[in-house]
Amino acid sequence: MIAKLKPNLRKYSCKYREVSNDTNTPWRIFQDEAIIDWTPRGIVAECHVALTIPKTIQKDAFPLVQVPYRSARVESDPLNRKPSVLILGLDSISRMNFKRSMPKTAEFVKQEGWYEMEGYNKMGDIAFSNLCAILGGSKSHIVCEQRFPLIWKAFKDAGYTTAFGEDSVELSVPPGLRTDYQLRTLLEDIGESMASVTRFGMKFCLGRRLSFSYLYDFCMQFAQRLIEDLDQPAFGVFWSSTFTNDYRQGPTSLDENLWSIFG
Repeated sequence: MIAKLKPNLRKYSCKYREVSNDTNTPWRIFQDEAIIDWTPRGIVAECHVALTIPKTIQKDAFPLVQVPYRSARVESDPLNRKPSVLILGLDSISRMNFKRSMPKTAEFVKQEGWYEMEGYNKMGDIAFSNLCAILGGSKSHIVCEQRFPLIWKAFKDAGYTTAFGEDSVELSVPPGLRTDYQLRTLLEDIGESMASVTRFGMKFCLGRRLSFSYLYDFCMQFAQRLIEDLDQPAFGVFWSSTFTNDYRQGPTSLDENLWSIFG
């Protein structure tokens, strides 16, 4: 990547650090490539021109789905194989509007293995109320706050590995949420350490990328590591808001990007 950005560059240095709430997390130096032989939840990496006053060439962040304890794997039974479930949601867009404004993606998810949540209706004016209806079986966010009958608990009790991710930290996630993997810490770290572009009160871009790309990187890694590589039953919810919440042209501009990710 650096060779493409700066073909004449000869001297540079790179470093990365673990994503953490601790701002004093140490940097690790590397050149060209690095083998991560431990289990961080994500990393922020950057490269600089090797001058007296370093100049940043490239800076990016990467979610990492790690499985530290392989001995805890659930042995797969071919006769009673548990199906993995991944829910992908777009905030503030109806099924009909989804089909009109995102025709490529809508056509793609007609394939075998994809299921549309038919009959789902808006329950409130904020994402939290609507997520409670999906994830907690309650149409009242007050009841959801008090009881937390969140669906992750049922999947966890059944032996599933769980995950939750949003591409916006501005919208509240269900309180008391406990999943094996979450994206929030990474996005908070990126928001503090990288430049951002805000639209309608949400960070539309983080660093050099659109915010939703971190969400789908996280989703793809979760599916690849748990389901494909380790053959483990997994349940995850991945909710995108930055392109579709209060932004009419958002779904249309997102269609090509989302289609290419799935394809």
